[in-house]
Amino acid sequence: MSTNDKGQTVHLLGYFLEGPLDKLESELVKLRAARNERNSKIIGKLQQFGFKVTDQDLEAIAGRGSVGRPHIARLLFERRYVQSMKEAFDRFLAVGAQAYFPKEEIPLRDGIDLLHGAGAVTSVGASAPDE
Repeated sequence: MSTNDKGQTVHLLGYFLEGPLDKLESELVKLRAARNERNSKIIGKLQQFGFKVTDQDLEAIAGRGSVGRPHIARLLFERRYVQSMKEAFDRFLAVGAQAYFPKEEIPLRDGIDLLHGAGAVTSVGASAPDE
């Protein structure tokens, strides 16, 4: 789960979930919806630049699972709007780039509490600077 602590993205992992999952699952549903909304905003911005890309194109590239900026970069690369995935991030997807929208994250402490409430053991990891 991506969380935020003092303005930094912090990846929070939960292991051995054995307790009630209702609160955790509810929060994960909200975060997934926010991620999908963010992806749609990015696609909309790219369409404003004249790129012929859609949410359906993104889903087709990503397949099953969590969809994010790497999939958008791949879509731009496969459509030949950029020469590399790095260029897609540099020009459009990195923090401050033309089509960047911030990710919704919950506070680190809230994430830890949610996972502990589900009986999990937690582990905290650093994140890349432009997440």
